[in-house]
Amino acid sequence: MSTAAAVADAALATGLAMSSLSAIAYFAPSEQFLHWGVPLMMGSMGMMVIGIAGAMNPQSKLLYNLWLWGGLGLTGALTMYHTQAIIY
Repeated sequence: MSTAAAVADAALATGLAMSSLSAIAYFAPSEQFLHWGVPLMMGSMGMMVIGIAGAMNPQSKLLYNLWLWGGLGLTGALTMYHTQAIIY
């Protein structure tokens, strides 16, 4: 189990990261993130495949790292895409 301070730090870091990505998309001079729809869909499908492969091979560090860091990057990109979609 984690301490309350560690949970609070994680929540603060997550909130700041997602807020900064939303601010980047909000203040972007063009609607460049709206063109990321198809690559984001393919990335989501790839993450699903990685998740299934990781469930079948739970000892693989490579699949775990792809799932962890790929999911983080995909979530950030989806945040920027959805922010511009809401504005549009």
